[in-house]
Amino acid sequence: MADLLPLNALIVLTAFTGNATDYAAIEQGDPSARGARTRAIPQLMRFMHVPGLSIAIWDDAEIVFAKAYGVTDAKTKQAVTTETQFQAASISKPVNAMAVVKAVEEGRLRLDEDINSILKSWRLPKNRFARNSVTLRMLLSHTAGTTTEGFDGYTPQERVPSIVDVLNGKGNSPAVEVRVKPFSRRMYSGGGVCVVQLALMDTYRKAYAALLKESVLDPAQMNDSSFGDPLSPKVAAHGHDQDGEVFAYPWRVFPEQAAAGLWTTPSDLARFGLAVQQAVAGEADAIITRHSARQMSTPVGIGDYALGFRVSKRGDATYLEHGGSNQGFKAMLLVARDGAYGVAIMNNSDSGSLILRELRDRVGQTLNWPGFD
Repeated sequence: MADLLPLNALIVLTAFTGNATDYAAIEQGDPSARGARTRAIPQLMRFMHVPGLSIAIWDDAEIVFAKAYGVTDAKTKQAVTTETQFQAASISKPVNAMAVVKAVEEGRLRLDEDINSILKSWRLPKNRFARNSVTLRMLLSHTAGTTTEGFDGYTPQERVPSIVDVLNGKGNSPAVEVRVKPFSRRMYSGGGVCVVQLALMDTYRKAYAALLKESVLDPAQMNDSSFGDPLSPKVAAHGHDQDGEVFAYPWRVFPEQAAAGLWTTPSDLARFGLAVQQAVAGEADAIITRHSARQMSTPVGIGDYALGFRVSKRGDATYLEHGGSNQGFKAMLLVARDGAYGVAIMNNSDSGSLILRELRDRVGQTLNWPGFD
């Protein structure tokens, strides 16, 4: 469990600015090292069957390195750019959490209120496990005991169910219910985050994509991001299988938008990470309050999740992180809780998880980030 962030503590955002030589080493690898560390990024991509990849590193309140590699589609060979959108998959969850804490700031929601007193168009079923209240705090931290870890999505040709249909098990996933005593242990649940999605929609009486654009994407200047569908379908990345072959359909569609529906770029994820860091530091122009940032960056007391983010310790440093895995897409976001630095990486292959970890560690070690030595 990470240390608690005192509300009255002075936070100084630490910077670890690299130089051109550092970024060249990240790109080209280290010939004196061993294994994957010796390979340049394009070589790693070929070796791991990753057609397209994009990365953004930020430090000292600005994006200091952003570059794209490879192609959006192995057949068309269209080049990936830093504006190419990828599916962020589960990185949607911390973005959703920011929308919730903003609603709490506005007095529209309360984190510890029974979710069924918030919902209007559906109810979380009561059973022997759900005799006590299930709250937004629990649902956002995967401690509510709700079912359905993740979702498969739907091909563009299939009928896409409503979020209520998904919760009732009328899509391609089981109905969402409480299966473990709430707040007894951490049990990762995309289904629980879908309950939060509906709670926001019922509260604001708006479509989820429009609501998130207004509350988070626009304030964070995530101008190349959207929920539900890519902003520019002609230049969006297409999903590929483990051999790097493009699927028959470019991507799958997710009505479970809060859990898996964000389309974005690494640079926009960097802007989101920076927005969180500014709020943690209590900066006057941050888009959420410092108290809200504390909720998003401190574990709730059971497990290692805060609201939306997983909180991890590396040496004396605390990091907020989340990965993403939809069919054909892999992504990773790492945010220094008490710093001004982090990295976001996205690619369009089912075999892309290993390259995410390699590049994350390569970035951290090259730039001397705490806990990466």
